Amino acid sequence: MNIVNSNGILRQRVKNYFTSDAASNQIASELIHSLAEHAHVYIFGGMIRDLGLYGTEGFSSDIDLVYEGSRQALQNTLFHIGITNPIENKFGGFRFHYSQHDFDIWCLEDTWAFKNKHISLEDINSLLKTTLMSWDAIIYDVAKNEIIAEDDYLSNLMNRHLDVVLTDNPNTIGSMVKILRTIYIKDVVSLGPKLCDFLHERLQKSNINDIIEYEQAHYKQQTIVKEYVLKLYNDLSCLNDQNAFTLRQYHLSKK
Repeated sequence: MNIVNSNGILRQRVKNYFTSDAASNQIASELIHSLAEHAHVYIFGGMIRDLGLYGTEGFSSDIDLVYEGSRQALQNTLFHIGITNPIENKFGGFRFHYSQHDFDIWCLEDTWAFKNKHISLEDINSLLKTTLMSWDAIIYDVAKNEIIAEDDYLSNLMNRHLDVVLTDNPNTIGSMVKILRTIYIKDVVSLGPKLCDFLHERLQKSNINDIIEYEQAHYKQQTIVKEYVLKLYNDLSCLNDQNAFTLRQYHLSKK
């Protein structure tokens, strides 16, 4: 890991990624800036998180974009810049492949937590309250070259301390799988109290085999092992109130 320790360095990593020798990254940057000519556009969540954790070599996933404009304006903008056949998802956003990257883009007001009245939309900072996990609650403002996150975001990332933000979610088992995969893949060291309560409650109500089968159906790489999930659940069951739960090696890896 090569965890970033300042917003300035994180901004530089974003710039370095899009100006690297890889032509596909430069073309992706041109697309994003073309979108930003029509409305305020933000890179949200996973890309900025992974650049913060690993540097420019550590990101290889989708790019999530949030468009501050109407849905019709977004559709018109996509068409205008040559994205003529995006795939609409069930939450009202659009997915498309461009320059070796997969993009998901949606209107700020169509964010699931806003539309379903779980969070009030006041300004772009409200978006930080809509993520499942705290490490995903980070935004890069394309026009302003600015990082938007809570004050303790980078310290929690450096300490590899993970918590949940919004537990209301339309896909309960999917959210469980995302959290467990983050714990196993991204070397989480400690869990916050809200995440401990969430994991304990959901594991108590869930069939672990269903969680494993969901991961197998939706991800190429399998990381969730029943034995270690059970050990984690048992230790969470004995947990007293505290600020953090430190993960042990026997929670995380195979013998």
